[in-house]
Amino acid sequence: MKNKVIITTVIITTLLFSSTPIVANPGGNGDNDRDFTCGGSCHGDPSLSVDSDGIISIEIKEFVYAGTTTEIVVKIDEVTTSNERIVGIFLLGSINGNNDQPADYGWEIIQDENGGTSNYIEKRASINGSVHASWIIRSPTNPGTYNLFASIQHGIDPNPKGLAALGVSEKHEIEILPIPENYPSLSEDWIIPEYREIDGDGTITILTENTDNIEVNWKLSGELNSNIAEIQEIGIGEWRVFLPKTIGDSKIEFQITIFNGNFSVEQPWMEIGTENERFEGSSIGARLQALSYAIIIFGFVLSMQSWLVSTDFSDYFSKVRSKSHESENNDSQRMIFHEKYPGWLWDSVEEKWVPDIVESEIRSED
Repeated sequence: MKNKVIITTVIITTLLFSSTPIVANPGGNGDNDRDFTCGGSCHGDPSLSVDSDGIISIEIKEFVYAGTTTEIVVKIDEVTTSNERIVGIFLLGSINGNNDQPADYGWEIIQDENGGTSNYIEKRASINGSVHASWIIRSPTNPGTYNLFASIQHGIDPNPKGLAALGVSEKHEIEILPIPENYPSLSEDWIIPEYREIDGDGTITILTENTDNIEVNWKLSGELNSNIAEIQEIGIGEWRVFLPKTIGDSKIEFQITIFNGNFSVEQPWMEIGTENERFEGSSIGARLQALSYAIIIFGFVLSMQSWLVSTDFSDYFSKVRSKSHESENNDSQRMIFHEKYPGWLWDSVEEKWVPDIVESEIRSED
């Protein structure tokens, strides 16, 4: 019995923690901040990948003022993927394989294509093998020439060795110019919220610098026509913007235009949703929870089996039979038959004569 318990426990634990022994990661890794090689886990090692056939290009303004926001678009065309069509896209400051995130070179990601602030995101390519991704970033505060790279990783089909395809763009040089005096910009302290709580009033607060007025246009994702949002100035460089709430995963795209004298700076389109805060968990936590439930159920079954085996029901049945015999004996002693009065029985408890039902039934049958 003890050996069976140990063997069963080992089998359950093995099933819960086992994973498919392949190099690639079907279904993706999830958005995150990652270096080019991800410490060897994202197929940056040539032994873990093959060359991608995707054509990668980067689009950004020819020059950018220091410390201001701009949009970077990465385009991938003619890429051959697996059936899942998931493509992981990196925005990088170098391809050294270590400390090569944009933040390591002074860039700050304000928002990525999926609404977060990661330099690595995952998107699904179209059937014809195209996928685009954009980042809204704040440029380094020190003027100079900076480099940006884009890299992709994705599955291929067929893929007997379980390897991922890896591609890297050409170096893209960006000139960062000194910012003009009194140039309006978004504040470095402002972080675009990913979503608004469903119970709130739907407003967001925008922080700006060197700004005497702002204008915000909004539209639902996928629409062409935009609307002008209501704005309330609540302090120097602090603005409350009223945006309609959305339902579920729907999001609103909005564009901020900031003004100061003769300067008028149009910011990239950003997006925001309205939803409850998501639950965040890990696969290890889920597996541990599943294991704990399995142990509880397994322990309950064992305890029931142990109780059923150890319980001696023979004593119980013997006691039942004994009580049954006692009841029959008591009934026979209670009813007394007298030869002088056939058809009647004397009830010694109630002290009265009662009909002998058995004898009456026999007579009626005769």
